[in-house]
Amino acid sequence: MKRWWHRCGVLVLCLSGMAALFASDASADDLQVAAAASLQGVLDELLERWAEQSPTPAIRVSYGGSQILARQLHAGAPYALYLPADRRWLLQALAWAGAEANSATELASNRIVVIAPRGRCPAGDLLDPAVLERQLVDSRLAIGEPGSVPAGRYAEAALRHLRLWPVVEAHLAPVENVRLALLLVARGEAPLGIVYATDAHSEPRVQRCLTLPADSHPPIRYAGMVSPSGDVEMARRLLAFLADAAQREIWQRHGFLPPTAN
Repeated sequence: MKRWWHRCGVLVLCLSGMAALFASDASADDLQVAAAASLQGVLDELLERWAEQSPTPAIRVSYGGSQILARQLHAGAPYALYLPADRRWLLQALAWAGAEANSATELASNRIVVIAPRGRCPAGDLLDPAVLERQLVDSRLAIGEPGSVPAGRYAEAALRHLRLWPVVEAHLAPVENVRLALLLVARGEAPLGIVYATDAHSEPRVQRCLTLPADSHPPIRYAGMVSPSGDVEMARRLLAFLADAAQREIWQRHGFLPPTAN
C-alpha cells in the first residue's frame, strides 16, 4: 500500500512542474495554451488539423489541473488561451483578466464514470453501499482531489447526492490530476476510480463499470477564454476553430458530448 502511494506522490510532483517546464521551453513566437489534462487526446488531434491550415505560429500546450493552470495564468504565465474543465475556475480566470463571463466560448460536455481494471468490474450494484464497501476493504478509490481537481469535485458531489460519501470517505486515493486517477486504475494499483467518461474511452486497460447519474453532480462543461497574453487575435481564431461545428466529429470520437448535452 505504501509503495504505490509513494509512486503516486512522485507522479504528482512530476505533473506539478510540467506546465512550468513547457512554458519555459516555448519560443517567444509560440502561442501558448493551458488546457485541462482531460482534454489532451482530443486537443492534440484538433491541433494537428489546425496546423495543417495554420502552420505558424507553433502551438505549445501545457496540460494540467484547471486550478493550477489558472493560478499560473494569474501569476503571469504567458498563456494566450485557457481551456479548463471547471466553470468555477474559468469564471475566476475571467475575473482576474477583467473579462465578462459571457466572453467564454462553449466547447463540449462530459460525464463521470466509475472504472475498474479491464475485466475486473465487480459484480453487483455499485450504487448499493454494501456492495461498494466490500470492494474497498483494504483498498482505495482513485479520484481527483475534491478540493482542487474538477473531476474530484464532481465525484464528491455525486457520491454525496447518492449517499455513498460515508462509505468511501476513508478509502480515497485523492490525486492532483484526473489522469493520475486513471493511471492508478489502469496499473491495477486501485480497484476502482472515478474519472471522466472520455478518460475511460481513451485507456484500453480500464473498463467503465457505471456512469454516475447526470443529475447527481453539476454539469460538466468545457469552455475556453482568450487571455491578454500573447497574440490575442490568433488565440481568438484558434478558439473559434475548436468550437466550430466542423470539428464536432473529432470531439465525438474522443467521447465528448456537445456543450448543451449535459
